[in-house]
Amino acid sequence: MNKNASKQNGRPDGEQRKADARRLLAERRRLYLLRARRALVERAVAVDTATADDVREAVELPPNINPSLFGAVPGPLVRAGIIRPGPRVASERTPRRTGANRLWILKDLGAALRWLADNPDRPDPEPGPGEQALPVSVNPKPKNGPSSTRTSVEPGVEAM
Repeated sequence: MNKNASKQNGRPDGEQRKADARRLLAERRRLYLLRARRALVERAVAVDTATADDVREAVELPPNINPSLFGAVPGPLVRAGIIRPGPRVASERTPRRTGANRLWILKDLGAALRWLADNPDRPDPEPGPGEQALPVSVNPKPKNGPSSTRTSVEPGVEAM
């Protein structure tokens, strides 16, 4: 059997390229979840509250990562006792003007600071041969003043 049967012209075959792409995407999803959790905790530490709008503003996703991953952001932070759910508030993002977001309230400042120290940001995964690096922009922009100025809305739309 030819030892290069799975390669063409020194490149991995299609199945290997797909597996590599899936691995890289999974690594990037984990990285963006970490960055989103850090953005939520940093915002809550700065002004005592945070919403999905704050996270979306702070973490820019590349086109191949679905923003629905942000729904997984608060769960581990709630279980760790760092934040607690508050009321629903009107979204400030133009595409979600009619939607509602959960307001997350800082529960334990010490736990939040420890979590940030224990979960530093990581560099983007290195693309393998033939893979293209995706641009990343993470720029937390805390708004002036506390988030408590947002108006509450009636329950309805489940959002972060």
